[in-house]
Amino acid sequence: MSRTGPLPGLDEAPDTNRRPGDFWLLWCSQGLSSLGSAISDIAYPLLVLSSGGTPLDAGLIGLASTGSRLLLRLVAGLIVDVLPRRALLLWCDIGRAAAVGGLASLLVADSASLGLILAVLFIEGSLSVVFFSAERAVLRSLVSRERLTEAIARNQIYFQFAAIAGPPLGGALFAIGRTIPFAVDAISYAVSASLIICIRTSLARTGDRARASVGDAFAGWRVVWRDTVGRAALIQLGGMNMVLAALPLVVILKARSAGVSGAVIGALFSVGGVGGIAGALLVPWLRGRWRDWVIVRAAGWLWPVALVPISLHYNPWLTALTLLLVSLTIAPVQSIIFGYQTASAPEDLQGRVHSAVNLITNGLTPLAPPVVGYLATNWGVASLGAALILAAVFGAVHASLSGPLRGLSSSPIG
Repeated sequence: MSRTGPLPGLDEAPDTNRRPGDFWLLWCSQGLSSLGSAISDIAYPLLVLSSGGTPLDAGLIGLASTGSRLLLRLVAGLIVDVLPRRALLLWCDIGRAAAVGGLASLLVADSASLGLILAVLFIEGSLSVVFFSAERAVLRSLVSRERLTEAIARNQIYFQFAAIAGPPLGGALFAIGRTIPFAVDAISYAVSASLIICIRTSLARTGDRARASVGDAFAGWRVVWRDTVGRAALIQLGGMNMVLAALPLVVILKARSAGVSGAVIGALFSVGGVGGIAGALLVPWLRGRWRDWVIVRAAGWLWPVALVPISLHYNPWLTALTLLLVSLTIAPVQSIIFGYQTASAPEDLQGRVHSAVNLITNGLTPLAPPVVGYLATNWGVASLGAALILAAVFGAVHASLSGPLRGLSSSPIG
């Protein structure tokens, strides 16, 4: 049977209490809040620098945001499996709206210190990691198992759109008034909460309540480790994410060394966002023609070829082509692997499994920029393209030699 066509559970309600359209309510809520976050993400460092902060102070912005997500990932998974998921989605949005809205109010009064800004970022990041785990966990309630991969691919669309539109909007709004980006972000969270209230499908998980113990926090890790197919897929995606995390800084360093302006660099990354949207839209078509493991393997071998222009003398058109191809192929790979994990994870462990999955696939990505900086300092900017290609080749070889990856096309157990 073809895997293309309308999504059961979205366009029709088959044999459960799914209400048609509820997935799209969640999708729209996340699209709005993701755009709001992308707008404020660019405004935070601008705010610190415009207030007399140093580059180091601006660097603490990223640490506060990503650090909270890494520190609370495991705890967030357990929280999602213990507490009502609808309530978590709602209160996380309300909490984020209150935190960012409070910062906007303090900026009007000109009384926001660096410590307060970092505290708001930490709170927002903490609530976001809980929200993301809960949002991924409730997909099984809103979408049939056969269509989870396509649903996750559709989620990639709003992430990529936010990546395209958020930075220029955030910069423009900040130029008008430094409180505006944060007020817009707070409003996006409030609207997201109102859309979640409109969801009528039951989002309650089945089974007994999880015990809130240290051992239970690692239950998701045990599930992931015992699944040889999922483990191989996560290793593959983790390696690709490392290359993906290093690529922006490589592009910036090479472009800056060629004297390229910041506006041109921003336009290059917008091309990557367009490729991400196109890749997400192509997922049903790709899966209707090739098996999942074939798609993952093909993407693995395409990357070393796509990265070749990065190793050459800087050329904006070739760099844009690299970003387009990389972003075009990462969305199907992420959708396939996350779709497999969502379908195979036990219902009462959805939150903890997704926390483990995100830690495995993204836990090392914060190291990628420092490694790029070290190589550029000690070996020169010219060495960066070759290093990326070498890393991509390792990923391609793993995709070819890993027998368990073929199981991505099998029906998941769970």
